[in-house]
Amino acid sequence: MLQWTFFVSNHVEPPLIDLYHNRVLYPPEQRNTVVADKAEKELRESLVTLEQELACNPFFGRDQWGMADFMVASVLYLLTRINTDLTAYPKPDAWLVASINRPAAQSARKLRET
Repeated sequence: MLQWTFFVSNHVEPPLIDLYHNRVLYPPEQRNTVVADKAEKELRESLVTLEQELACNPFFGRDQWGMADFMVASVLYLLTRINTDLTAYPKPDAWLVASINRPAAQSARKLRET
């Protein structure tokens, strides 16, 4: 679990936040396209790693959805909020859709997004 927690904390979340800030959150006049493009490139490199892992195992916790998956899903969820196209990464795309459609995730999102 720690491996994936550290991976998303260090390699996915920072570029994802930069991408979100500079493509969505900041007013257009404050957005930095150079930062956004660099962040997107870094993020896509990390998505390749996630694709490779999910090609070998159905979950980041190996045989069943667990805490490692929760940690990764918690970070990757922002991709759905900024409408990131994940078709080049079919395994993480399908895994994320399944993860956010879990009953517990749906209940949590209702509390947060209403």
